[in-house]
Amino acid sequence: MTNHWILLLTDTELTKIEQNAFDHYGRVGKVYELVNEEGRTRIEEKSNIMELKVRG
Repeated sequence: MTNHWILLLTDTELTKIEQNAFDHYGRVGKVYELVNEEGRTRIEEKSNIMELKVRG
């Protein structure tokens, strides 16, 4: 068994506070964003969690 987590967060569940905590501890391996355009969803890889747009 490994210690991996896959978190699926909405824009209301990930705030600047959580984003900074994830960045501070440097324990996030891969970050992806689901982008909905014209009724289609594409997966966009981010180089780090700080690239995500968050509220508050």
